[in-house]
Amino acid sequence: MGQINIEYTQLPGLNKKGEPGLIGRPVLDFTLNYKHSRMFSTAGLLDSGADYNLFPGEWCRVLGINLTKGMPVDISGIGSRVPLKGYRHHGIKIYLPKFSFETAIDFCMEQGTALLGRTGFFDKFKRIIFENQKQIATLEY
Repeated sequence: MGQINIEYTQLPGLNKKGEPGLIGRPVLDFTLNYKHSRMFSTAGLLDSGADYNLFPGEWCRVLGINLTKGMPVDISGIGSRVPLKGYRHHGIKIYLPKFSFETAIDFCMEQGTALLGRTGFFDKFKRIIFENQKQIATLEY
């Protein structure tokens, strides 16, 4: 069994008192590839509240994907009362150190941050452990 350890990245947010500050978040560096074309290195937030992977629609151009050729999906969640229009694309490969897999990703033009969700990311691992006190996450594969 292998594992990948992630140190949380300090990003702007609100602390427990509701004051502006830096908040540790589990951000993972990875590389994307679609149909053996361009490799695109980026980062995404491990989001245990996301049902699916959700990435910025603008990334489709970089990957050589025609955004609207994907399966139409409605995107809703925190802060989004009206569903946004997204498109699900299959056959996208995610490369991590010593581990890679093919998955489906929803792309949405209104999305600004890559969210790695339960279906399509978390389910590719044997176990994912969040240790918030230590500010680390462990992905076991």
